[in-house]
Amino acid sequence: MFKDESATKQQAPRRASLFLVGFALLLTAHCVSTAVVSGGGPGPQRPPQNRSPKKSVKSEIQKKRVDYSRFSHETHATDQKLACDFCHKFPTRNWKEVRKVDEAFPDVTEYPEHQSCLNCHRQQFFARERPVPRICYNCHINATPVETSRYPFPSLGEKFLSSARAKDFVSDFRVYFPHEKHLDAISKKLRPWPDESGLFVRASFVTHVVQPEDSDPKSCSVCHQTYQPQGKSDDEFVAKPPKDLGDSFWLKKGTFKSRPTTHGACFTCHNQESELAPLPPNCAACHKLSATAPPADFDPQLAKKIGIDDWWSLTASHNRFSSGAFL
Repeated sequence: MFKDESATKQQAPRRASLFLVGFALLLTAHCVSTAVVSGGGPGPQRPPQNRSPKKSVKSEIQKKRVDYSRFSHETHATDQKLACDFCHKFPTRNWKEVRKVDEAFPDVTEYPEHQSCLNCHRQQFFARERPVPRICYNCHINATPVETSRYPFPSLGEKFLSSARAKDFVSDFRVYFPHEKHLDAISKKLRPWPDESGLFVRASFVTHVVQPEDSDPKSCSVCHQTYQPQGKSDDEFVAKPPKDLGDSFWLKKGTFKSRPTTHGACFTCHNQESELAPLPPNCAACHKLSATAPPADFDPQLAKKIGIDDWWSLTASHNRFSSGAFL
Protein backbone atom coordinates (compact mmCIF):
# COMPACT_ATOMS: atom_id res chain seq x y z
CA MET A 1 0.00 0.00 0.00
CA PHE A 2 2.77 2.45 0.85
CA LYS A 3 4.60 1.52 -2.37
CA ASP A 4 1.64 2.48 -4.53
CA GLU A 5 1.20 5.85 -2.76
CA SER A 6 4.84 6.82 -3.32
CA ALA A 7 4.57 5.99 -7.03
CA THR A 8 1.49 8.15 -7.29
CA LYS A 9 3.30 11.03 -5.61
CA GLN A 10 6.22 10.72 -8.05
CA GLN A 11 3.92 10.81 -11.10
CA ALA A 12 1.98 13.91 -9.96
CA PRO A 13 4.62 16.53 -10.98
CA ARG A 14 5.01 14.86 -14.38
CA ARG A 15 1.27 15.00 -14.99
CA ALA A 16 1.19 18.67 -14.00
CA SER A 17 4.00 19.55 -16.39
CA LEU A 18 2.33 17.64 -19.22
CA PHE A 19 -0.89 19.49 -18.51
CA LEU A 20 0.85 22.87 -18.69
CA VAL A 21 2.59 21.97 -21.98
CA GLY A 22 -0.71 20.84 -23.49
CA PHE A 23 -2.44 24.01 -22.41
CA ALA A 24 0.34 26.12 -23.93
CA LEU A 25 0.08 24.26 -27.24
CA LEU A 26 -3.68 24.70 -27.28
CA LEU A 27 -3.38 28.43 -26.58
CA THR A 28 -0.80 28.87 -29.37
CA ALA A 29 -3.02 27.06 -31.89
CA HIS A 30 -5.93 29.28 -30.96
CA CYS A 31 -3.91 32.48 -31.47
CA VAL A 32 -2.67 31.28 -34.88
CA SER A 33 -6.16 30.39 -36.07
CA THR A 34 -7.47 33.77 -34.95
CA ALA A 35 -4.73 35.56 -36.88
CA VAL A 36 -5.49 33.59 -40.06
CA VAL A 37 -9.22 34.36 -39.88
CA SER A 38 -8.58 38.06 -39.32
CA GLY A 39 -6.23 38.22 -42.30
CA GLY A 40 -3.12 38.87 -40.26
CA GLY A 41 -1.50 35.53 -41.25
CA PRO A 42 0.77 33.47 -39.11
CA GLY A 43 3.59 35.95 -39.67
CA PRO A 44 5.18 38.11 -37.00
CA GLN A 45 2.87 40.25 -34.92
CA ARG A 46 2.86 44.00 -35.70
CA PRO A 47 3.88 46.14 -32.74
CA PRO A 48 1.10 48.18 -31.16
CA GLN A 49 0.54 51.47 -33.00
CA ASN A 50 1.82 54.59 -31.38
CA ARG A 51 -0.93 57.10 -30.71
CA SER A 52 1.30 60.11 -31.28
CA PRO A 53 0.39 60.38 -35.02
CA LYS A 54 -3.23 60.97 -34.04
CA LYS A 55 -2.12 63.92 -31.96
CA SER A 56 -0.06 65.31 -34.85
CA VAL A 57 -3.01 64.98 -37.24
CA LYS A 58 -5.20 66.78 -34.76
CA SER A 59 -2.65 69.57 -34.41
CA GLU A 60 -2.45 69.92 -38.21
CA ILE A 61 -6.22 70.26 -38.39
CA GLN A 62 -6.08 72.97 -35.76
CA LYS A 63 -3.39 74.80 -37.72
CA LYS A 64 -5.53 74.72 -40.87
CA ARG A 65 -8.60 75.90 -39.00
CA VAL A 66 -10.21 78.82 -40.81
CA ASP A 67 -10.30 82.16 -38.99
CA TYR A 68 -13.76 83.41 -39.91
CA SER A 69 -13.10 86.77 -38.26
CA ARG A 70 -10.84 87.69 -41.21
CA PHE A 71 -12.71 87.89 -44.50
CA SER A 72 -10.81 86.87 -47.63
CA HIS A 73 -11.86 87.99 -51.11
CA GLU A 74 -9.30 85.55 -52.50
CA THR A 75 -11.27 82.63 -51.08
CA HIS A 76 -14.63 83.83 -52.37
CA ALA A 77 -13.72 85.37 -55.73
CA THR A 78 -10.86 83.12 -56.86
CA ASP A 79 -11.42 79.77 -55.17
CA GLN A 80 -15.23 79.76 -55.16
CA LYS A 81 -15.64 81.85 -58.36
CA LEU A 82 -18.29 84.13 -56.84
CA ALA A 83 -19.20 87.29 -58.73
CA CYS A 84 -19.14 90.63 -56.90
CA ASP A 85 -22.91 91.03 -57.02
CA PHE A 86 -23.36 87.71 -55.23
CA CYS A 87 -22.70 89.66 -52.02
CA HIS A 88 -22.59 93.36 -52.96
CA LYS A 89 -25.85 94.86 -54.21
CA PHE A 90 -25.81 98.10 -56.18
CA PRO A 91 -26.83 100.51 -54.87
CA THR A 92 -27.07 99.72 -51.17
CA ARG A 93 -30.12 100.84 -49.23
CA ASN A 94 -28.35 103.51 -47.21
CA TRP A 95 -26.63 105.39 -50.04
CA LYS A 96 -28.79 108.48 -49.47
CA GLU A 97 -28.07 108.49 -45.73
CA VAL A 98 -24.30 108.04 -45.44
CA ARG A 99 -23.49 111.18 -47.45
CA LYS A 100 -24.91 114.67 -47.36
CA VAL A 101 -27.85 115.36 -49.63
CA ASP A 102 -25.84 117.35 -52.18
CA GLU A 103 -22.99 114.80 -52.15
CA ALA A 104 -25.03 111.59 -52.27
CA PHE A 105 -24.98 109.37 -55.35
CA PRO A 106 -25.93 105.71 -55.98
CA ASP A 107 -23.06 103.61 -54.67
CA VAL A 108 -22.07 100.54 -52.68
CA THR A 109 -21.77 102.14 -49.25
CA GLU A 110 -22.45 99.27 -46.85
CA TYR A 111 -21.31 95.74 -46.10
CA PRO A 112 -23.41 92.89 -47.53
CA GLU A 113 -26.61 91.98 -45.72
CA HIS A 114 -26.82 88.88 -43.54
CA GLN A 115 -28.62 86.87 -46.19
CA SER A 116 -25.55 86.98 -48.44
CA CYS A 117 -23.48 85.33 -45.71
CA LEU A 118 -26.10 82.86 -44.54
CA ASN A 119 -26.12 81.17 -47.93
CA CYS A 120 -22.82 79.52 -47.02
CA HIS A 121 -22.02 80.35 -43.39
CA ARG A 122 -25.10 79.39 -41.41
CA GLN A 123 -22.98 77.17 -39.12
CA GLN A 124 -20.60 80.04 -38.31
CA PHE A 125 -23.48 82.47 -37.76
CA PHE A 126 -25.03 80.29 -35.07
CA ALA A 127 -21.79 79.05 -33.52
CA ARG A 128 -21.69 78.92 -29.73
CA GLU A 129 -18.95 81.51 -29.36
CA ARG A 130 -18.90 84.27 -26.78
CA PRO A 131 -19.51 87.13 -26.65
CA VAL A 132 -20.56 86.78 -30.31
CA PRO A 133 -19.64 84.44 -33.19
CA ARG A 134 -16.27 85.39 -34.66
CA ILE A 135 -17.70 85.87 -38.14
CA CYS A 136 -19.62 88.93 -36.90
CA TYR A 137 -16.41 90.91 -36.40
CA ASN A 138 -15.95 91.25 -40.17
CA CYS A 139 -18.59 93.98 -40.26
CA HIS A 140 -19.82 94.78 -36.75
CA ILE A 141 -18.08 96.85 -34.10
CA ASN A 142 -20.13 95.20 -31.34
CA ALA A 143 -22.65 92.63 -32.51
CA THR A 144 -25.26 92.45 -29.77
CA PRO A 145 -29.06 92.68 -29.80
CA VAL A 146 -28.70 96.25 -28.52
CA GLU A 147 -25.59 97.43 -30.41
CA THR A 148 -25.62 96.53 -34.11
CA SER A 149 -23.49 99.34 -35.57
CA ARG A 150 -21.03 98.45 -38.31
CA TYR A 151 -17.67 99.79 -39.37
CA PRO A 152 -17.71 102.49 -42.07
CA PHE A 153 -17.45 100.93 -45.53
CA PRO A 154 -14.14 101.64 -47.36
CA SER A 155 -15.91 103.31 -50.30
CA LEU A 156 -16.91 106.22 -48.02
CA GLY A 157 -13.44 107.72 -48.28
CA GLU A 158 -12.58 110.11 -45.47
CA LYS A 159 -15.30 108.76 -43.19
CA PHE A 160 -13.64 105.38 -43.35
CA LEU A 161 -10.04 106.64 -43.36
CA SER A 162 -10.63 108.58 -40.15
CA SER A 163 -11.95 105.48 -38.34
CA ALA A 164 -9.86 103.22 -36.12
CA ARG A 165 -10.17 100.32 -38.54
CA ALA A 166 -8.38 102.16 -41.34
CA LYS A 167 -5.08 102.23 -39.44
CA ASP A 168 -4.29 98.59 -40.13
CA PHE A 169 -6.49 98.21 -43.20
CA VAL A 170 -4.93 96.67 -46.28
CA SER A 171 -7.24 96.21 -49.23
CA ASP A 172 -7.37 92.89 -51.06
CA PHE A 173 -7.66 94.83 -54.31
CA ARG A 174 -5.68 97.20 -56.45
CA VAL A 175 -7.44 99.74 -58.63
CA TYR A 176 -6.42 99.50 -62.27
CA PHE A 177 -7.05 102.90 -63.80
CA PRO A 178 -6.23 103.30 -67.53
CA HIS A 179 -4.71 106.81 -67.65
CA GLU A 180 -4.20 106.68 -71.41
CA LYS A 181 -7.94 106.33 -72.00
CA HIS A 182 -8.79 109.39 -69.91
CA LEU A 183 -6.15 111.90 -70.99
CA ASP A 184 -7.85 112.96 -74.22
CA ALA A 185 -11.32 112.94 -72.69
CA ILE A 186 -10.53 114.93 -69.56
CA SER A 187 -8.12 117.30 -71.29
CA LYS A 188 -11.12 118.77 -73.08
CA LYS A 189 -12.71 121.43 -70.94
CA LEU A 190 -15.73 119.50 -69.73
CA ARG A 191 -16.66 122.03 -67.02
CA PRO A 192 -15.60 125.58 -66.11
CA TRP A 193 -12.46 125.70 -64.00
CA PRO A 194 -11.34 128.69 -61.93
CA ASP A 195 -7.96 128.50 -63.62
CA GLU A 196 -6.11 126.41 -66.16
CA SER A 197 -4.90 123.86 -63.60
CA GLY A 198 -7.81 121.60 -64.51
CA LEU A 199 -6.82 121.10 -68.13
CA PHE A 200 -5.18 117.84 -69.12
CA VAL A 201 -2.43 117.69 -71.70
CA ARG A 202 -0.79 114.70 -73.29
CA ALA A 203 1.58 113.10 -70.79
CA SER A 204 3.13 109.73 -70.09
CA PHE A 205 2.79 107.68 -66.93
CA VAL A 206 5.66 105.35 -67.81
CA THR A 207 8.74 106.33 -65.84
CA HIS A 208 11.31 105.43 -68.52
CA VAL A 209 9.74 107.61 -71.25
CA VAL A 210 11.01 111.19 -71.50
CA GLN A 211 8.22 113.75 -71.11
CA PRO A 212 7.66 116.11 -74.04
CA GLU A 213 8.63 119.74 -73.52
CA ASP A 214 5.04 120.96 -73.74
CA SER A 215 3.89 118.61 -70.98
CA ASP A 216 2.17 120.42 -68.13
CA PRO A 217 2.48 118.57 -64.80
CA LYS A 218 -0.35 120.67 -63.36
CA SER A 219 -2.80 118.57 -65.38
CA CYS A 220 -2.38 115.80 -62.78
CA SER A 221 -4.09 117.99 -60.16
CA VAL A 222 -7.51 117.03 -61.49
CA CYS A 223 -7.23 113.84 -59.43
CA HIS A 224 -3.96 114.20 -57.51
CA GLN A 225 -3.25 116.90 -54.96
CA THR A 226 -0.21 117.44 -52.76
CA TYR A 227 -0.76 115.64 -49.47
CA GLN A 228 0.19 117.58 -46.33
CA PRO A 229 1.72 120.51 -48.23
CA GLN A 230 4.25 122.70 -46.49
CA GLY A 231 2.54 125.87 -47.66
CA LYS A 232 3.69 128.90 -45.71
CA SER A 233 4.78 126.85 -42.72
CA ASP A 234 8.39 127.02 -41.58
CA ASP A 235 8.26 123.33 -40.67
CA GLU A 236 9.89 121.35 -43.46
CA PHE A 237 9.16 117.92 -42.00
CA VAL A 238 5.94 116.18 -41.03
CA ALA A 239 7.33 115.50 -37.54
CA LYS A 240 10.15 117.21 -35.69
CA PRO A 241 13.43 115.57 -36.76
CA PRO A 242 16.19 114.63 -34.28
CA LYS A 243 19.13 116.97 -33.83
CA ASP A 244 21.56 114.42 -35.22
CA LEU A 245 19.54 113.76 -38.39
CA GLY A 246 22.46 114.24 -40.75
CA ASP A 247 21.76 112.61 -44.12
CA SER A 248 19.20 110.17 -42.69
CA PHE A 249 15.70 110.03 -44.15
CA TRP A 250 12.92 111.98 -42.43
CA LEU A 251 9.51 112.46 -44.05
CA LYS A 252 9.08 115.92 -45.54
CA LYS A 253 5.78 117.67 -46.03
CA GLY A 254 4.40 117.35 -49.54
CA THR A 255 6.26 114.09 -50.23
CA PHE A 256 3.18 112.25 -51.47
CA LYS A 257 0.36 112.99 -53.86
CA SER A 258 -3.18 112.00 -53.02
CA ARG A 259 -5.53 110.02 -55.24
CA PRO A 260 -9.32 109.65 -55.36
CA THR A 261 -10.61 107.61 -52.46
CA THR A 262 -14.29 107.39 -53.49
CA HIS A 263 -16.29 106.60 -56.62
CA GLY A 264 -17.48 110.20 -56.88
CA ALA A 265 -15.13 111.31 -59.66
CA CYS A 266 -15.58 108.04 -61.54
CA PHE A 267 -19.38 108.02 -61.46
CA THR A 268 -19.53 111.55 -62.82
CA CYS A 269 -19.08 110.03 -66.27
CA HIS A 270 -19.65 106.33 -65.67
CA ASN A 271 -23.26 106.21 -64.52
CA GLN A 272 -26.58 104.64 -65.47
CA GLU A 273 -27.76 107.79 -67.30
CA SER A 274 -24.70 108.13 -69.53
CA GLU A 275 -24.42 104.36 -70.10
CA LEU A 276 -20.68 104.86 -70.48
CA ALA A 277 -18.93 101.57 -69.72
CA PRO A 278 -17.84 100.37 -67.31
CA LEU A 279 -21.01 101.04 -65.36
CA PRO A 280 -21.03 101.30 -61.53
CA PRO A 281 -22.30 97.74 -60.88
CA ASN A 282 -19.28 96.32 -62.73
CA CYS A 283 -16.87 96.31 -59.78
CA ALA A 284 -14.36 93.93 -61.36
CA ALA A 285 -13.64 96.34 -64.21
CA CYS A 286 -11.37 98.37 -61.91
CA HIS A 287 -11.03 96.43 -58.67
CA LYS A 288 -8.77 93.43 -59.19
CA LEU A 289 -7.23 91.17 -56.58
CA SER A 290 -3.69 92.22 -55.80
CA ALA A 291 -1.00 90.47 -57.75
CA THR A 292 2.39 89.75 -56.26
CA ALA A 293 4.21 93.07 -56.17
CA PRO A 294 7.93 93.71 -55.74
CA PRO A 295 8.92 94.20 -52.11
CA ALA A 296 8.62 97.79 -50.95
CA ASP A 297 11.51 99.54 -49.21
CA PHE A 298 9.22 100.36 -46.29
CA ASP A 299 10.65 100.19 -42.79
CA PRO A 300 7.85 100.04 -40.18
CA GLN A 301 10.29 100.82 -37.37
CA LEU A 302 11.45 103.97 -39.14
CA ALA A 303 7.84 105.03 -39.76
CA LYS A 304 7.09 104.57 -36.07
CA LYS A 305 10.19 106.56 -35.12
CA ILE A 306 9.25 109.42 -37.45
CA GLY A 307 5.68 109.41 -36.14
CA ILE A 308 3.84 108.39 -39.32
CA ASP A 309 0.49 107.08 -38.13
CA ASP A 310 -2.09 108.30 -40.64
CA TRP A 311 -3.50 105.85 -43.13
CA TRP A 312 -2.55 107.82 -46.24
CA SER A 313 1.15 108.19 -45.43
CA LEU A 314 1.43 104.56 -44.33
CA THR A 315 -0.27 103.33 -47.51
CA ALA A 316 1.85 105.53 -49.75
CA SER A 317 5.00 104.36 -47.97
CA HIS A 318 4.01 100.71 -48.34
CA ASN A 319 3.47 101.19 -52.09
CA ARG A 320 6.82 102.88 -52.66
CA PHE A 321 8.95 100.16 -54.22
CA SER A 322 12.14 102.16 -54.66
CA SER A 323 13.46 105.54 -53.59
CA GLY A 324 15.81 105.67 -56.60
CA ALA A 325 13.49 105.18 -59.57
CA PHE A 326 14.81 108.10 -61.62
CA LEU A 327 16.22 107.68 -65.13
